[in-house]
Amino acid sequence: MFTSGSTGRPKGILSTHRNLVSTLTAQTYARFGPDEVFLQCSPVSWDAFSLEFWGALLHGGSTVLQPGQRPDPAVISALSRQHAVTMLQLSSSLFNHLTDEHP
Repeated sequence: MFTSGSTGRPKGILSTHRNLVSTLTAQTYARFGPDEVFLQCSPVSWDAFSLEFWGALLHGGSTVLQPGQRPDPAVISALSRQHAVTMLQLSSSLFNHLTDEHP
């Protein structure tokens, strides 16, 4: 998997199974549970994909898959409404664009 590249180019990283499970079960910054609906917006090669996809499913929640590999604000907005999404992980620029152009 790859880092987000926030300090330059994305870097390939190795992650153990234990680290991934810990990320999905021992964190406090996101709610997981049967009532949560995550929208998967991250590329599958990015570390955030694991949280969006497996985090919800391992806790009885749902994951809505966005088609394609590039976030499309109009699609994100439509899917969020259609599926009553409760959790999005977005960059600040994409979030600002969504709130400005697709309220």
